[in-house]
Amino acid sequence: AHVNADSSSFGNSRGLGMLIYLGATANVSNCTLSNNHRSAVGAGGASVNLGANATFTGCTIQNNTALLSGAGVYISGESEVTFIDSVISGNRASIGGAGISMVSGSKLTLKDTNVTENESEEWGGGVFAWESIVAIQGSTRVTSNVAPLGGGVYLLGSKTKLETDGQAVVSNNLATFEPDISTRGGSWADVCLDGSKCVDYSCGTDPDGDGGTQAVCGDESTGRFTLLGCPDGYVEFDNPAECVKVPAGSLLSRDPKGLLTRNAFVCPFGTFNLDPGTGRSADYNDACRECPEKAQCVGGANVPECLPGTYSIGSRYDLRCNECPSQSACSAVGFTLDNLPVRR
Repeated sequence: AHVNADSSSFGNSRGLGMLIYLGATANVSNCTLSNNHRSAVGAGGASVNLGANATFTGCTIQNNTALLSGAGVYISGESEVTFIDSVISGNRASIGGAGISMVSGSKLTLKDTNVTENESEEWGGGVFAWESIVAIQGSTRVTSNVAPLGGGVYLLGSKTKLETDGQAVVSNNLATFEPDISTRGGSWADVCLDGSKCVDYSCGTDPDGDGGTQAVCGDESTGRFTLLGCPDGYVEFDNPAECVKVPAGSLLSRDPKGLLTRNAFVCPFGTFNLDPGTGRSADYNDACRECPEKAQCVGGANVPECLPGTYSIGSRYDLRCNECPSQSACSAVGFTLDNLPVRR
């Protein structure tokens, strides 16, 4: 089916305002979808799914609510949706993607469109995308959206991709973590910020198996990259996302709310620290470790040394100092690291 709708208004509905599905093609212009509420999965404003194709021009989708996700627009089932010169604003969702929620191989293009002041209680206040492609073009602005995680855009899934042409803006959104663009779901998504330079999250590694990474990917020469994690010796600050070097043997402190500050202090005598700030701030270990029994620690990044008459086993991170069996059992006194006793 092919549908053309012009100068239409859909509002005050207890279901969704507009449904386009089953491979249908729709061109909708000068429309208003407002004050609709959806209590099931899908949009309060417009739902496009099951291979449908829709273009909205000069439309306003605002003040819709959804019990789950996609209060303004819900896209699924390999559907394609384009918004041109439109406004998606003031929508509220209990979970994610208050403005727009898209899943399952779908594609969204925003051209000269404003996505503003949408609010989700979990993630992706403006846009949530799972295994889908988002293209943001022209004078599009994704701003002033709110969510605990990824206030502007939240990306999830290995096939997910965010593309911008260098003119569109994703900024000034609010979130507890990663206010503008978030990939915290361990998505390894691609973020192409200017049409040519991409942040390739697939280059990351996941040593802990928890969906995180120690890699910083992107084009450092242009400064156009988003941090997914920090290398050894650095720690990530969430707002703005940045990696800050922590001096060897030093630790960063936390404020009363538990957030990292840039105030560094050196581990004192009797303690040691060999991992000065790795990974995300939430996972950062900000405690100086106690000196192992029968060892000496002079503080900072100095490796613990076993006291005379002992030898070490284990690693530098799990040092254990044992008594030498006899005075002649060790080749010297005060072994460190992984040296074993040498019998004579």
